Amino acid sequence: MLDPHYRLPLAKADVAGKYAAQFMAPDRHGVFKFVVNYFRPGYSFLGTADKASVVPLRHDQHPRFITGAFPFYTGALSTSAAFVLFVVIWINLGEADKKGKKATKAE
Repeated sequence: MLDPHYRLPLAKADVAGKYAAQFMAPDRHGVFKFVVNYFRPGYSFLGTADKASVVPLRHDQHPRFITGAFPFYTGALSTSAAFVLFVVIWINLGEADKKGKKATKAE
């Protein structure tokens, strides 16, 4: 997979003479290089590079319940409830008419 490349314009910040851009880091772990190459005719060249490591969250840093997964949660719970209901019905509708009779051999 190729590394992602973002081309973002620099916007003026609140402080005079400062420019800024905001973006989300890729959702992949690794070491990424953030490069700024700013050319403007008549002005000096601005070039800088910075490296940052992006690591995935540990297993205890994830949220307990993900709100986007509620359809999956309800599907799993409804399937479990339907299975329990099926088992209860199956047990209660057993062979009630053969309860006191002994099986006889057919001759």
